[in-house]
Amino acid sequence: MKRKVKKCFLSLLMCILTITSIQPILVKANTSPPPEEIQYTPKVLLKEITERTTAIPVYVYEDTTLYIKNGTHTVYKKFYKEEGLKKVKIAKQKAGSKLKFYLVADISGKRGKIITRKVVKLPAISTETLDDKIQKPKVQKTITNKTTKVNVTAAKGTKLVIKNDKKTLKTVKFKKSEKKKITIPAQKEGNLYFYLKKGNSRSKIVTRTIKDVIAPEAPRVKIDSSYVFYVKGEVGTKIYFKGEDNWWTEVGVILDNDWQFIMLPYSDEAEYYKVYLKDMAGNKSKVVKVKNPDAGMSCEVYY
Repeated sequence: MKRKVKKCFLSLLMCILTITSIQPILVKANTSPPPEEIQYTPKVLLKEITERTTAIPVYVYEDTTLYIKNGTHTVYKKFYKEEGLKKVKIAKQKAGSKLKFYLVADISGKRGKIITRKVVKLPAISTETLDDKIQKPKVQKTITNKTTKVNVTAAKGTKLVIKNDKKTLKTVKFKKSEKKKITIPAQKEGNLYFYLKKGNSRSKIVTRTIKDVIAPEAPRVKIDSSYVFYVKGEVGTKIYFKGEDNWWTEVGVILDNDWQFIMLPYSDEAEYYKVYLKDMAGNKSKVVKVKNPDAGMSCEVYY
């Protein structure tokens, strides 16, 4: 067998792997601990957990069980066969309590580092007394993080109150029963609350969760070689890569504000790399196209 090598030692190594029928696969980089490490630490990607939080993005590792505890009470427990970013759903927790997140490795049974987050108290949505005689407002069903005008129908003689999780955004008097288009500042995330009041009495509260429809900004990409590159972008987004095979493949997750190291287990021959980000709502960034400095410089094997 003759070998003609037109690259460095790493390219030759990958050629040998090809000969022995070991199929290289794109892998997530800068996320998994080294093989000899037996303890794993979850990455909790939500900046603030409040008394109204019911979903938390958490990065977990393969063959581990995620635990979330509030004191001695187990809030959440689930085994994960595969590594990745998960949307964990929990019941609302009492303000001031502390949530502890940790992973237990399936093979070793070892518990990793505990991540602790305090549950933040929010202002009361309303201090008025509920009066079933006051009809609640009719509010448009979908409100996104681009919405700046909301259609609301209310009864004559009532005052509409619009709040987010932390403050009052607007109050509007209705001199007659009608539908109004109310201007509000666009909300990045969270909930909006709508109710009608008369004096110190109020209607039932209508809640709308802000729908994320804004795509992440295009990632910043730095190429080191035909098998190593770096990506920077919105925290919590997944990184997708396309090379010579012309398939989009998930290769990692942006876990912090630093450059994310991505390494392919083979030298990709594509003239250009293409990379984009996708957030948990499914919004995709623009595709970034970067020239591969080592395009076409793969190892060639002759039998």
